[in-house]
Amino acid sequence: MNLKQASNKICTVVITDFTIHGSKATNPKPLSRQVESSVKSGKPGRAYAPKFWMTKDGLLRFVFPNVMSDSTKIKYVILKKGIKIILAPDLVDKIRLLNNN
Repeated sequence: MNLKQASNKICTVVITDFTIHGSKATNPKPLSRQVESSVKSGKPGRAYAPKFWMTKDGLLRFVFPNVMSDSTKIKYVILKKGIKIILAPDLVDKIRLLNNN
């Protein structure tokens, strides 16, 4: 899809997994730009969500963009089989270190 022709359209992004890291990403692209890049290429992509928090009832909340720079609306979809939550090796190492202290 050509992003310039996409105005007044809806783009569907399928969320398949979350990988949780123990260290902060160095200089990640803004989430909106990562989504646009994936849409433009038509290939799966990775995105870093710098804005997230845990609610009082234990839910993890993320902030995702809902409109691309060309006004295309973004619709996020989760498959019925759910989302894989993956602990990255750097997080596993960090947890091990904290447990040993």
